[in-house]
Amino acid sequence: MAMAYSGGFNPEKLKQSLFRKADRTEKAVVEAVEQAAELIRDEARANVPVDTGNLESAIHISNRKTRRGNHAVDIEVSGTGEDGRDVASYAMEIHENYQSYNPGEKTQAKRAADPTHYVGEKYMERAVDEKKEEAVDLVRKAVRQAMR
Repeated sequence: MAMAYSGGFNPEKLKQSLFRKADRTEKAVVEAVEQAAELIRDEARANVPVDTGNLESAIHISNRKTRRGNHAVDIEVSGTGEDGRDVASYAMEIHENYQSYNPGEKTQAKRAADPTHYVGEKYMERAVDEKKEEAVDLVRKAVRQAMR
């Protein structure tokens, strides 16, 4: 971390410089974490089986404040499907037990259209595993750039 001062040591200038770097770093980390969440969301959408499209559209990013006032970014599978029912319990069933289902036509077509992704169970877990390193690198780079 480099800091430049003109003149003698001035604790007030040092304090201002540190606060500026902290603010810059916090903003950069928030943006990087949101980009990382988008990577994982997009990967999960590519992995999820499709029947009506409810699960694909139900995978989304949610921003919130923690009790301590920190920014949290969640990747959720929630919402109301076309038939009016909550998607969350269905999403968990498909995530954990899809191997016991027969893939429908739309899932088969999705698999054929993109052989780089396995469309099926553990779609969220596999998305996190696949994009974890890239997501962490985004945050690392954001911190390094903000500290310059």
